[in-house]
Amino acid sequence: MLYVLLAVGLLAALTYYFAQDSNENYAAQDAIHISEELYAQINMIKAAVVECSLEYPNGGPYVGGVSENSNNPFPINPSSANVTQEVAGCTATSNAPNCIAAFGNDDVSNLSCPGAGIGYEMLFSGANNQGRYLPPMPAGFTDWFYGNDATGVYITTTTTAPSDPASIDALDRLMGKFTSTQAVHATGSTSFKVWIKNDS
Repeated sequence: MLYVLLAVGLLAALTYYFAQDSNENYAAQDAIHISEELYAQINMIKAAVVECSLEYPNGGPYVGGVSENSNNPFPINPSSANVTQEVAGCTATSNAPNCIAAFGNDDVSNLSCPGAGIGYEMLFSGANNQGRYLPPMPAGFTDWFYGNDATGVYITTTTTAPSDPASIDALDRLMGKFTSTQAVHATGSTSFKVWIKNDS
């Protein structure tokens, strides 16, 4: 009888061990999948922004002039009042046809390409789209935020599930694909910043 109890106890311990190991493997697989999704999105966004700056090296025209853009010819922040292009009498508050008005946030999906022709301004969304569409973010992450300021041009995202080990692990794994001058992420933190142009 003692041997039967020992065998049952040993079987229960082994079952628990393998179940724990299986859960850890699932979490690691999730982290790898999320990391790869984010990496693909980063490369697509960077390629579109750099292509825009190379195709239209003069940038603008913006209401207020190019002096309002810290990193001309890179796109200005979508929420800037100066994002409105000066075509056919557009003003900072104009909603006339072919005018690009400022957006309420700086999501990457709202980026426009300065200097691009009418009907070809928007990088990722809207009727004047250049033919690119951002895939949805992995569950538990904010949309990509775009920044253009004195420090450079960058995109950031943050996990909305800081208690999810797969999300944090995904960002840690993602940082392994970049150097410290290309991206900013402290191990275990919830945010990730990628430089497109680093002036800092």
